[in-house]
Amino acid sequence: MSAAPVLRFVKKPLVFFVDDEVDILEIFRMQFEGRYDIETFETPEGAIRAATDIGARRPDVIVTDYRMPRMNGVEMLTRICRVLGTEPRAVLLSGNLDKEAAIRAANRGIVRILEKPFNGDLVQASIEDVLIIAKTEKAREDIRENVMRLKEIYQAMRIVLDARVPEFEEMLREVMVDPGHGAEVIRFEDLLLHLESRLEELFKTESELVEQRRQRKV
Repeated sequence: MSAAPVLRFVKKPLVFFVDDEVDILEIFRMQFEGRYDIETFETPEGAIRAATDIGARRPDVIVTDYRMPRMNGVEMLTRICRVLGTEPRAVLLSGNLDKEAAIRAANRGIVRILEKPFNGDLVQASIEDVLIIAKTEKAREDIRENVMRLKEIYQAMRIVLDARVPEFEEMLREVMVDPGHGAEVIRFEDLLLHLESRLEELFKTESELVEQRRQRKV
């Protein structure tokens, strides 16, 4: 008798929507609650409390109006950043945003700035862009961390084996000879350094592309 399949449930992205107009909050919820986990807030203060609650799930994206009573959207995101220590990924909606304010918004980690009244398809496309950027950044950090761990493990193993196996260095040279290039020796350390260098080039290029896309939006 075969085992029952294991069901894996993937959480939908959590999206905060902040706007002082209740009607707009309701429209947003109706349009997107089937695709995302939605939490709506009429005040920036409410969103700040929810986003920085120690026991709560962090929002994957914050969609916020720019002009609100007592605090604008950029100021709200700045306060969230001060508590969490990281820039929240956000989409900013505004009916009238000047160039200087747009630049400040882009510097606060806001990767999309849209004009109101918002278009549902455009908002969804912007949210998806932000989610992809966040996922890419997480993968980049995981790769960098694992390369560092691999280097540490290799160095520790080499120290132990070098002390216990007299012929270790000779054995290592034999193992690392590349049969496709005659007697050329490829050291493991060189492979790690090359991998690390290429990854850094990839990350730098990716960051430049993201910045170019952001500048085109400003």
